[in-house]
Amino acid sequence: MATVVAIDPDTILFGWARFRERLLYTCDVAITPYLPDFPPFTEYVCEVPEDRPGTRYRKNDIIRLALAAGRIMGSRDCKFVTPSEWKGQLPKKVQHKRMRAVLSEDELRTLDMALSNTLKTSHLEILDAVALGLVHLGRL
Repeated sequence: MATVVAIDPDTILFGWARFRERLLYTCDVAITPYLPDFPPFTEYVCEVPEDRPGTRYRKNDIIRLALAAGRIMGSRDCKFVTPSEWKGQLPKKVQHKRMRAVLSEDELRTLDMALSNTLKTSHLEILDAVALGLVHLGRL
């Protein structure tokens, strides 16, 4: 079975979403840099920050986030993508609404269960990981 894991890195807790045969299988947050164990031959996709003029992010924050992504992935083979590459300028609320619209009822239950079991402050990491995985799989 083809397994894809999408990662939305952060410096303390990061979001991840695992897809099996293109369907959301599970998602959660983990403590940086401890990526859970996944089956061999898993395909990884991870967001990396980018410096975009006019944004509120400071260069040091971007560097810390990029280092966190590297620590999480370690020596695993991974496709790194910038926010511009996978979601463009689309606001998070719009992206998350579109994401929910393409998920099946079972996938929505999986997502909602993960969200109900985590602190609200970590919800964006999970939602972004799921959306990144869907974009990577060509479903969004």
